Amino acid sequence: MSKSSREPQFLQRLRQAVGQSGLVADGVAERPARHFPVWCDLAQVALEALHLSNPQAGARAAEELQRLASPQEYEVLTQGRGYTYLHVVHFLYEYAKHYDEREDSRYFGARVGEAG
Repeated sequence: MSKSSREPQFLQRLRQAVGQSGLVADGVAERPARHFPVWCDLAQVALEALHLSNPQAGARAAEELQRLASPQEYEVLTQGRGYTYLHVVHFLYEYAKHYDEREDSRYFGARVGEAG
């Protein structure tokens, strides 16, 4: 299932940040200054690339995001046009780096960039 049984602490901290912030960056005035908004497209492309690379890991990442937020937020993140937080996208990249079973999983970001 994973390269090692123990997740890196950085991945755990990103998961915690996602759980605290949610998935959707709506309402600029309400957003803490430390949260950086980015297009939801970045998360959508990362999820799609992970699913293409490793369907099981992609499904688990999607399930993880669904557990961390409301169904409405997950739908906006994956289907909508709007903003999410940079740390949500970073969480997906670190998740792929740890759980994608390809030898070159640490280059997941480069593969996403190649995919467009």
